[in-house]
Amino acid sequence: MVLIVLAVLGMAAGYVLTVFSYYFITLAVTSLAPHAVSSNGRFLSSYLLISYALWTLCVFAGGLTATWLSGERGAIVMGVLLVLVTWIHPIEAMKQLFGLSRVVMPICTILGVGTAIYLKFGF
Repeated sequence: MVLIVLAVLGMAAGYVLTVFSYYFITLAVTSLAPHAVSSNGRFLSSYLLISYALWTLCVFAGGLTATWLSGERGAIVMGVLLVLVTWIHPIEAMKQLFGLSRVVMPICTILGVGTAIYLKFGF
């Protein structure tokens, strides 16, 4: 029972850290440089590349948190949840870059969580 609670708490902590850190960083970037984010109602390619890199770093931090608190399984569950969220997220579902975001964000999620698990457990 204790292991289940730790797994859930670790997964939740990793998820919350990932999502909130990404949104706070994104808010800071868009507030400080709104001209670098969009043009004519569409995201700039350079902003999307920065966004992908930031997402990967945030997922890595969340994955490390989940692995430290709940082990490998908590990080894997968190990663699966984040892949699902990035796949169906309404903002990502928009046709930015011909739907490329719907493919890149889950890949960034897998890279971030996979790196965190690798660094913790060293497969």
